[in-house]
Amino acid sequence: MIKIFHFTSNLSGGGAETQLLLLAKSLTNVYQNFVVYNTVNDSFPFNDFPNIKFISNSEFLMLKNSLNFNNLIFHIWIPDVFTHLSPLFFFKFRKITILGVRNKYRLNSIKRIYQFLCYFFFSNIVSNTPSSIHNYFYRLAFGKYFLFIPNAIKYNSLLHNDLNFKKFELLFVGRFEMHKGVLDLLNSFTKLNDASVNLKLVGTGSLFKSIKNKFNKCSNLEIVGYLDDPIDYFYHSECLILPSYYEGMPNVAFEALSQNCILILSDIPQNRLWFTVDSVIYFKPGDYLDLLRALKLFLSLSLEQKRYMLSKSKSVIKKLTIENYSNQYIRLYKNIYEKSI
Repeated sequence: MIKIFHFTSNLSGGGAETQLLLLAKSLTNVYQNFVVYNTVNDSFPFNDFPNIKFISNSEFLMLKNSLNFNNLIFHIWIPDVFTHLSPLFFFKFRKITILGVRNKYRLNSIKRIYQFLCYFFFSNIVSNTPSSIHNYFYRLAFGKYFLFIPNAIKYNSLLHNDLNFKKFELLFVGRFEMHKGVLDLLNSFTKLNDASVNLKLVGTGSLFKSIKNKFNKCSNLEIVGYLDDPIDYFYHSECLILPSYYEGMPNVAFEALSQNCILILSDIPQNRLWFTVDSVIYFKPGDYLDLLRALKLFLSLSLEQKRYMLSKSKSVIKKLTIENYSNQYIRLYKNIYEKSI
């Protein structure tokens, strides 16, 4: 049986790790799956994946010399892996190595420049966004070996467009970082100055402590913190706000949409790729006053208008199933394996 080694950095991280685990779990009847990681939270549910073998970077380094490279594929999900494992090792086996690019990275640090240069080493590049959305320099690095595979949604989509069961109005799920626009959202929400409207913030990050200290007395704002699975908040919230300045594939928007959340999104190419102007509410990224306008517009919508927006926006998620997702990767793995023989 072919062995797939999936490499990531933080096993309890973000969207890339979620997609990695969805794929590896769905492929256990087809391939033998190993997940190689650098760090992991103590609460990580290893028991949920009995057919996947998890090994640390140090364990992989001890194991690598005994591997049979005739039946292997290396799948590096994010270039952060090269911060901990040398790209030169994988370069020797570049025909069986897949390198994933998950975001619209900017060349704004030594780390990003280093990771960017690593792309020139490899001939199998995969992304969850089309090459046209990545900047020119990354398209140059990808060359002609780029493959676009959209992410899968980990939740089953509700079959109805009912909103009567919703308890909360507004929801943010994501990292508390500047580029995620969470401060813009808080500025807009406080300017809204409507005690009858509540906002839930789910996530953590470098801004978490300062936000909690500044807004802990706001009675209609709940800072929930990190959750392994926020599906209950998606299910009970009417609207998800995604104010990011840039994204890869907006996974959290699709997950919220599957649970009948209306979407308020920053007007960036990664969101425009999926959603039309009549299916979501757009606002200018980084403009808290325009976000305030979007919040007021949402609050003014009738139930029929909300149902119409749901019906339009949910049409896009029908193809983002785990089955379609795994089948695309099975074809890719098969193609790489056959070419390497």
